[in-house]
Amino acid sequence: MYMISHKSLKGSLAAFRLQARFSARRAFSQSALMFNAKDSAEEETKPTDGEEAGAADPVEELKAKLAKKEKEYVELKDAYVRSKADFINLQETTKREIQKARDFALQKFAKDLIESIDNFGHALGAVKEDSIKTNDEIKLLYDENPA
Repeated sequence: MYMISHKSLKGSLAAFRLQARFSARRAFSQSALMFNAKDSAEEETKPTDGEEAGAADPVEELKAKLAKKEKEYVELKDAYVRSKADFINLQETTKREIQKARDFALQKFAKDLIESIDNFGHALGAVKEDSIKTNDEIKLLYDENPA
């Protein structure tokens, strides 16, 4: 069963009419023309490998593009997740470092304060009792309830 398309039929008729005009010049029979017309009709109705490949190419091309985009999506999503994790880690590390700096500053301040208080205690212990009674400024240092 051959399916003849509208275009192939027109082409066959045109070839037949052209052949009919010049049939007197040619020594060939009309059967050769009809045979050639059938062959050309078959060629036109049967899709060639190029046409099948052409029809399949857009589908394959789209599938390839889709696969490429999916791969790109996976890579970008992975990069995004890693970047987000790095950012969260950076925030946590920064918080820990800030807390360490505060603790160190407080610790250093307390150590300096202890040294100052210790030196102050040594200085007060070095003052003689006579100086405390005679000097009002030194007396205020020892007085627990200043007026």
